[in-house]
Amino acid sequence: MMDENYAKACVEVETILENVLTDFISLIPKEFMEFIKESKKEDYIFKFDRSKTLHQQDLMEETKAILTIIYRDFFCFQEQRNEINSVLLENDNKYNVVDTGS
Repeated sequence: MMDENYAKACVEVETILENVLTDFISLIPKEFMEFIKESKKEDYIFKFDRSKTLHQQDLMEETKAILTIIYRDFFCFQEQRNEINSVLLENDNKYNVVDTGS
């Protein structure tokens, strides 16, 4: 079962893709879009404000993560993808401190 926050994030992602990135939807594999549709929380409502930029929207962290993956995997050239992967790895190392028990 999918985490409720990710199910809500799927609603936000679908709404954003429908409202902002319509020209790019064809670059996203149909299977991925189906996964988003099937995984979303049906009773969650996300209001997209067309008067605000994407950065100004009140988005869940999970939504930002999914959008980052979409951008990295489907819209970027390899050089950009490598840069994003480096930043993601750096952030992961920085914020996910593992307790080694020492």
